[in-house]
Amino acid sequence: MLLHSLKKMIIKPLEELKDVMISYLKGNHMRRCPQVSSSEDFQELYDA
Repeated sequence: MLLHSLKKMIIKPLEELKDVMISYLKGNHMRRCPQVSSSEDFQELYDA
């Protein structure tokens, strides 16, 4: 249960952020992260 929670709350948002950053570096400036994270820290990263 703990592993599932960690994956949902931390790992998946970081993977999504990484994928968006890689897309940006490859020239896709339109891709965005979904703003579904409840963490204020992740929200600040997404906004940046």
